[in-house]
Amino acid sequence: MVQQVRHENRPATERTGLPAGLLIHDPRQHGAAGFPRGSARLAALLTGTSFAIRSFGLQHGSDQFEEKYTHRLFTELFSQRLSYFAGQSVGAITEKLSLRFVLKDALVKSILPSVLSVLSLLLTLTYLILVSPPLASLLVVGSTAYFLASLFLTRRQMEASQTHVQAQVNMSGETQATLNNIDAVKATGAEEHHIQRWTTLNQKVSEEYKRVIRWNSLTSGVQSGYTTIMLVLVVAAGLWLASGGQIALANIVLFQTGMALFTGAVSETQGVVQQIANVAVYQDKQADLLHTSPSYGTLEPAGEPGRIEARLLSFGYPGSAAVCNGVDLQVSPGEKVAVFGPSGTGKSTLLYVLLRLNDFSGLLRVGNTTFRDTTGVLFPKMTLVEGTVRDNLVLGNDRDIDDAELLQVLHDVNLEQTIERLPAKLGSLVQAGGRNFSTGQAQRLLMARAGAGKPVPVP
Repeated sequence: MVQQVRHENRPATERTGLPAGLLIHDPRQHGAAGFPRGSARLAALLTGTSFAIRSFGLQHGSDQFEEKYTHRLFTELFSQRLSYFAGQSVGAITEKLSLRFVLKDALVKSILPSVLSVLSLLLTLTYLILVSPPLASLLVVGSTAYFLASLFLTRRQMEASQTHVQAQVNMSGETQATLNNIDAVKATGAEEHHIQRWTTLNQKVSEEYKRVIRWNSLTSGVQSGYTTIMLVLVVAAGLWLASGGQIALANIVLFQTGMALFTGAVSETQGVVQQIANVAVYQDKQADLLHTSPSYGTLEPAGEPGRIEARLLSFGYPGSAAVCNGVDLQVSPGEKVAVFGPSGTGKSTLLYVLLRLNDFSGLLRVGNTTFRDTTGVLFPKMTLVEGTVRDNLVLGNDRDIDDAELLQVLHDVNLEQTIERLPAKLGSLVQAGGRNFSTGQAQRLLMARAGAGKPVPVP
């Protein structure tokens, strides 16, 4: 009894090793519930600091993702050659672009918070060491053992997650390819074949999903066991230390609270492994979008506006033989040249090369290095976009074009009177694909767009 009284009268800093007023089991600092007010202040400080770090970090991470990754994705996509788009469906490219949302969620909502949790973990560990170095040492030893045991589980979990995501990607690619050719599928009566193919791929996705669940369940079980065992050990060790006067009972409770924060940070850091595996697969799926196209062949000015010269010009599409080899071509200013031949001989591709839409080898000289800016082009797959007549006519044009010039190109394609009769004239609405115009009117609008903003042809 005498020893107990002497222990209670010892200075708080000697009993806890903490600064006065911080984590002191002192009746003068207890609130109504008997909990140290200094401890409450420290807990509030730690919580507020952690929240501030995470809030700022997540917002900054989101902004950086859009600036560094999304902008680069858009830039690289529009720098691709036309042959890249010819070899892929719109749906496939759209799906790849949409994966940026998955990547952003994984990075901003899972991976980045886990990185920030490491900071919280270090702060919490420092706090626990201040409360009780012996108990903190016990926690570090137990956490190290848990970390080593979880390495095996983490590796298997990552492998299972990567395989599952890849199976999903394969399934998505197959369904998209089938739906893009649904007319051929139904015309040839191949529905049953594709049903079986989809079923097989879906079973693969399901099996990999169950494998992920098994490893996740095992990991969760190990995590729960670790938390329970550490709780029992900390309480037992804390009571033993308290019996020797090395720690106050109130601080044992406080240590348990800090330990919960510590184990939570450890678990969150471990859980990010699956997200990292998913990110690796999705980023690989987008790799071709971020691939910089090779440089063009030699392009030089011809020295005279309107002149086009080609020497040993070769061009084609990736994965196939060159459409043309060693083409020599010369077009004088004002000269009209018709290029004709069977399908697949490179007529359209030659135009793509002149517009620098496709890669080529050889030497190409044009009278104006901004050939694309001075040439109007109308491709078969071009369509009208949703907006006004004016929006469609100036689409893709960098310079300001006044209404008088727009009316002139409409006059050139015999469409001026039709547009002038509309209620809003050039401001009249055009539906997507030009659905509110006849086929002929839509084609003439596209022709007018090709001529809008272009200089007068060389006579």
